[in-house]
Amino acid sequence: MKRCLIFFLLLTAKAGSSQGPVHLHVRMLAKAYEDSIVVRWSPENAVGWQLGRDSGYIITRIDYTDAQHPVSSVLSASPFKPMTLDEMKAHLDRNDKYAAIAAQAMYGKEFRMTRQEPKGFAKQAKQSHDVMNFRYAFSMQAADFSAPVATALALRWVDKDVKKGSKYVYLITMRAGNKSYVLDSAATFLTNVKGTQPQVPEGLEAYGFDRRVELHWHRRQMGNFSAYFIQRSDDGGKTFKALNELPYFSPDQVPGDKKDTLHRKIASLLRDHQVYIDSIPQDYRMYYYRVQGINAFAERSDWSAAVKVQGRDLTGPMPPVIDSANNLAGSRIRIHWTQRLVQPDLAGYYVSRANSVKGPFYPLTKSLLDKGARSFIDTAALPHQPNYYVVMAVDTAKNVSTSAAFAGYLTDTVAPAAPTGVAGTIDSNGLVHLHWAVNKEADIKGYKVYYGYNPGYEFSQLTIVPVTDNQYTDSISMQNLDRVIYYKVVAVDKSNNHSAYSVPVGLKKPLVVPPTAPVAGAVSTAGRGVTIEWIESRSRGAAGYEVFRKGPDTLWHSVGVLHQDWNKRSLLFTDTAVRTNTDYYYAAETIDSTGSRSVRSFAVHVRHHAVDSLAVPVHLRAVADRKQHVTLSWEYQDSGDFFFVVYRGVNNGAMDPWHSFGKDARSGEDVQVPSGVYAYAIKVVHRDKAAASGVSQPIIVKVDN
Repeated sequence: MKRCLIFFLLLTAKAGSSQGPVHLHVRMLAKAYEDSIVVRWSPENAVGWQLGRDSGYIITRIDYTDAQHPVSSVLSASPFKPMTLDEMKAHLDRNDKYAAIAAQAMYGKEFRMTRQEPKGFAKQAKQSHDVMNFRYAFSMQAADFSAPVATALALRWVDKDVKKGSKYVYLITMRAGNKSYVLDSAATFLTNVKGTQPQVPEGLEAYGFDRRVELHWHRRQMGNFSAYFIQRSDDGGKTFKALNELPYFSPDQVPGDKKDTLHRKIASLLRDHQVYIDSIPQDYRMYYYRVQGINAFAERSDWSAAVKVQGRDLTGPMPPVIDSANNLAGSRIRIHWTQRLVQPDLAGYYVSRANSVKGPFYPLTKSLLDKGARSFIDTAALPHQPNYYVVMAVDTAKNVSTSAAFAGYLTDTVAPAAPTGVAGTIDSNGLVHLHWAVNKEADIKGYKVYYGYNPGYEFSQLTIVPVTDNQYTDSISMQNLDRVIYYKVVAVDKSNNHSAYSVPVGLKKPLVVPPTAPVAGAVSTAGRGVTIEWIESRSRGAAGYEVFRKGPDTLWHSVGVLHQDWNKRSLLFTDTAVRTNTDYYYAAETIDSTGSRSVRSFAVHVRHHAVDSLAVPVHLRAVADRKQHVTLSWEYQDSGDFFFVVYRGVNNGAMDPWHSFGKDARSGEDVQVPSGVYAYAIKVVHRDKAAASGVSQPIIVKVDN
């Protein structure tokens, strides 16, 4: 047994030096038939095939029945080489198509895959490399599909000097090689017990499409098949006809973009399945398919169990074309269409509607309209917006084709009312801030703004398209002599009806140059707080902003101060002292370094809608020591997933979120606190429900260092 182990290690050893030649491998199989053993081998690439073809192979058999006394015999007295062309003509059947393929691959002078002769050394070298690979591939296939051809190509040996039940090792070696390549030996071990017939191919499935059938079966088979034959029956499986003359084998990968989803799906399918596509004469007729495998010993398996399948119509009818969608009266719109080609399998129509050309479309017809129908009346068309219609043709196979979307409108000739409450301000930089009351009509699309310097003359249009908001910012020159500019506003509805002009409003240019007011931007509510973005003034000398709030008492109250930051375009102000479900208005003034103030900005409306409320943490305490520390503590009881948010204000400034603490925390520290007066407040926020508490009453602590 020790000698046996050393023997196999020698057979499988590879060159260990990176400076040595490349080692090429040979794949080897053997099959026992009791009265003989057939040995098959093939080099793994074209270079190894060329070396073996030129030098031939030495076949050695080791009788290993007595493991202690193995007997070695050389079966080939001289290197076993492929037949010459004349020998192949003399020994092989001239009607064997695989013999012709092998002869052409081995000895054919012309074996180009393109008609054009390549230009340039690099292209010629590449074509030569490709030709050698094609010769190799065709030779290997021919050897797989014909036993005489495999023998003629020196890739098959039949050993008849064997005994039943004996154990044998077969060894293929080749002495040829060069400094660049060495063909390694190969060995196989078997007992001379009669082999079984190859198992039938497994996993055959059939899928029917439009005049097409797709067959799938497992790529990895117990029979180790080299290729397959496919047959089809159209008489219920009584008789079968071959679909391929040459053995069929599909590639295991598809070229293309690896990022492409379709290519990835095809590659995934081919990795695990053989795929064959057959064109069938007609749909809805039952066809039967079966496959047979052929292995490297040119043995064919029995036919697989037949699977049945039928094609199905997947081609939709010709799509209809909508000619018109006219408003008859009220909310009734008649849709009329043309069917340019009426196919025999047309079943009828459905009509659907959407308020956008992109959909989604909702059906208006609960049941299928007759195939002779060419119109339909929508009795509940939507007012003040377009109604887009599609007509879907359906055939007897449930295939659907859809027309292009067509717009229908309810006639609207009633213009909206003229806007009211037009007002505005002009700041020292020439920015005009206009605003007006929102129209009450439901179909308002927007507003157009006009201006002029004399209320008795024609006004010019400012806006190219209607603005959707009820405010507008204009920029004017402060250098001209006109001290008053007039504005009018026109409302436009979705049917493009224009209202009359609003009453003109005259705005006076300021005689002094105070700083410009900030502009309210985005407004958001979170927890119990309101956050407003203020777009900063670019006026020279702007030092900060005072924010005002007006609540139910209708009085403006100062609620905080923001400092100018020239590195930012906007500042955020957060107000936590608000009540839910209450209307508030916020405005701000710019304060410059001399104390001069801008006009108050246009008020922005905020209403905080409460979703849920929680109890406020209680007994908030703050203790300062001489080490610039403030120790906080509080009490709170609740269940669920929540956390605490502590707010801090410095020297009577705005209360901003300072730090958050987990649900189990009941204390915290504010370290390295400079001297000053600090205000702290706390609230709780839940994660497992849309709820937060209000902010506790602030507590004040003075820090002296």
